[in-house]
Amino acid sequence: MKSKYKKAVEVLEFYQELYGEALVKIIGKANRHILINLTDGMVAGLPQPATLLSKKVWSVPILLTAKTGATGEVGVIFVDDETEEVLGATDPSTVMHNAEMLIDEKIEMA
Repeated sequence: MKSKYKKAVEVLEFYQELYGEALVKIIGKANRHILINLTDGMVAGLPQPATLLSKKVWSVPILLTAKTGATGEVGVIFVDDETEEVLGATDPSTVMHNAEMLIDEKIEMA
């Protein structure tokens, strides 16, 4: 059985082959946004190509990876494909609210 790390690396390598080196830069831009605007325990997920107002962008999920074991999507970041700049994101207060709800849900299920 593959470790979660090895599987994640394989998925990233697959998408990197599909979309090129820019994918790693997009993830880096999203993680930088998370680091500056949110809190510990959140990371950028796998970017998906999208179109927003006729512009090619990347939709990058914000994932909660809490010590409680609560993992899941709590927001999204949009990164411009051409400039690699963050165009917008879920409001930080909404992301935090979503994270709290996800943690509470996981605790209730335990």
